[in-house]
Amino acid sequence: MARPIADQTIPMTSSSHAIDLKRRNWLYRSALGTGALTFLWPTMLPTLLLGADSQAAHRWPYEASTGMFCIHADFDVSQGGDFLVELDQLMNDVRGLLGTPAPKSIIHMVLFSSSDEYRRYMTHYYPSLPARRALFIQQRGTAMLFAHRHPEMATDLRHESVHALLNSGESALPLWLDEGLAEYFEGPADKRWSGHPHLHAVQQRAADQSPGTQTPELQTLEELNQVADMSGEQYRDAWAWVHFLLHRRQSTRRLILDQLEQLCRGRPAQPLSRCVAAQLPDWRTEFNHHFRALTPNT
Repeated sequence: MARPIADQTIPMTSSSHAIDLKRRNWLYRSALGTGALTFLWPTMLPTLLLGADSQAAHRWPYEASTGMFCIHADFDVSQGGDFLVELDQLMNDVRGLLGTPAPKSIIHMVLFSSSDEYRRYMTHYYPSLPARRALFIQQRGTAMLFAHRHPEMATDLRHESVHALLNSGESALPLWLDEGLAEYFEGPADKRWSGHPHLHAVQQRAADQSPGTQTPELQTLEELNQVADMSGEQYRDAWAWVHFLLHRRQSTRRLILDQLEQLCRGRPAQPLSRCVAAQLPDWRTEFNHHFRALTPNT
């Protein structure tokens, strides 16, 4: 096989093998799709049975590497500004703030110039996956990120790249924490503290003293095991809890860092809701005060 994205092929899975959506494994850590698959430039599909010289003519139009990322695209991504520099900076930001180890293997990022080309590729190679604007998949130790060009592509790539960077350890992150951290890092670096789109709604709720207004319960988020169960409000609440714990004080940040360290080592971690309750008996008041005190960066 001449210059596939990964040297590994993904073995055929039985058509009777249903995709288990539990714990995000339609995104990673399972054998998905059908057929013996490699990452190929779409025009290689008719040439799979030809020789290496013929297949070499069908390499991806744009290929580049930076840090732990290997990019394969059907358009020149360098025309989009400091794309490669931003990927390196994102990995440094994630590791610097969270203390997580570097991924154990290269992350392959496959980008398409149009949604039509993206859908055609994903339908061919991953017909059983749900339609998403961007996807992170991990199979047999190979991390893969798929997306297509559109106005919010940079946000999608940051979000999915965080999934790839954080899920290379021994244990999968709790769903709410995985998504909350991806939401936290998906914006530009200068917007993470007080410029995320979720902030307005979270501040409104924190300021609302009317009966029935509730602070989001971390224990409720911890009970979520499937991406399909997460609504937009729950993505917002996961982001809010991550922001609160990372920035309220050093001791609350330590709660997240300790859990990530345990999971990266494959050790069981106590639910964060129990740790929060033990450290912050009046966490609802602190949570609301944290967000009321923020000045939005618009």
